[in-house]
Amino acid sequence: MLIISKAELKQTGHYFVFEKFDPNNPVQSYVSSAAVVYGLAIMKQLVEHNDPVVVKESSRAVNNLAFSGMIICASNISNSEKNELKSLVEQMNGCFEKDLIEDTTHLVTNITKSLKYEKAVEQGIPVYHIDWIKRVFLETTKKEENWLLRADSQKFQGFILPPFYALKITTTDVPSAERNKIKENVEGHGGKFEENFSSEIEILIVGKAISYNEKYQQALKYKIPCLTAKWISDSILTNYALPYKNYFIRPKRRLEQQHEEDNQKLDSEI
Repeated sequence: MLIISKAELKQTGHYFVFEKFDPNNPVQSYVSSAAVVYGLAIMKQLVEHNDPVVVKESSRAVNNLAFSGMIICASNISNSEKNELKSLVEQMNGCFEKDLIEDTTHLVTNITKSLKYEKAVEQGIPVYHIDWIKRVFLETTKKEENWLLRADSQKFQGFILPPFYALKITTTDVPSAERNKIKENVEGHGGKFEENFSSEIEILIVGKAISYNEKYQQALKYKIPCLTAKWISDSILTNYALPYKNYFIRPKRRLEQQHEEDNQKLDSEI
């Protein structure tokens, strides 16, 4: 048996090609700790397409180039899952950063309510579901016809996070036809529309004819954002759950509300 030391691997300056790099394979893991390991997809691009291959200097094992030039950041996932996604991204020649930085190209998450998400919206950074990375790895390592696919290709656009993903939304003081349209838009873009109010509601959409009904009072009690319906349409237009600041319903003072109700009552009696 020929035993090669890590020092000898480094001195040879050779590259190793495996059909698929598996970090759990002790032989491949040993080799990659000193030499550079490529997957067959890299060779395919070099030989069949005569394309130059740019691999990050820090990379020791690269299966394919699906994430080349991409800097990925994650939000709202555990450290163990971050480490798993980091390994997959790096095996596809991408970078994975803990923080959302100026050069970040994509955010992966499963919520729309986080500081990183808000920052991504401000910077126009595409937001994908966390399953995106795993699916890209699966597709580009299992099927030869997908070896040269990029992670941001049309095939994976279905993993872009919908603007209302996992949000529980309801309405109050909204006419029936408009409420049905809001329900359709919420459910068609990843959210869940609730007919009844509960403390689990995350957004209350308030109609123009605002009143101090029970839903509205409960929303104020639980500090649930009360927004205009324009937030729904604008979020769909941009494909982001937009910041709330421009859509808040400002509650009228109770005396002002009572004054309006008294005037309406007088008008009806005249």
